Formats: sequence, C-alpha cells, structure tokens
Amino acid sequence: MLAFIPYLLKDKYNISESDVGKVSGNLGFYGALSVIICELSIGWIMDVFGRKWVTIIAFFTTGVAVSMMPLFNFGVFPYMYILRVF
Repeated sequence: MLAFIPYLLKDKYNISESDVGKVSGNLGFYGALSVIICELSIGWIMDVFGRKWVTIIAFFTTGVAVSMMPLFNFGVFPYMYILRVF
C-alpha cells in the first residue's frame, strides 16, 4: 500500500487517529481483492494485445489514480476505494 495514505486520511479526510488503521486496512483489502480479480483476465489480454501496450496502459492508469487521490474531498467512501481499486 502507498505509504502516504494514512497521512492523507488524517489530514485531508479528517479520519480520527484510531480509525486510520481500520480505513487504510479496508483500502488495502479491497485493492488486493481487485488485483486478484484483474489477474484472472490479464493473461488473456496480454496474449491478445501484447505485453508492451498492456503495461503502458497499466502504468498510465496507476499514475492517474495516484495523482487524483488528494483531489477528492467528499470522503473516503467510495472515492478512495474506487481510486485504490484502479
């Protein structure tokens, strides 16, 4: 998990110190769950389109999602979950 997420949760989303671990754990769990689900189809996608383009798109999508994390002021749920999953 990204190291700055606990600080982002405390400062930007005003999550209390006692709840930061729970919320960041939930983010990690749902992020890992989405990785497991996506890995089921990634082999087929790489066979069809090739590794290079799939990797480039994945890096670009990850960069956009990480850079958008501080922009959502509406709350942790569901915005941080959505960005963490992608």
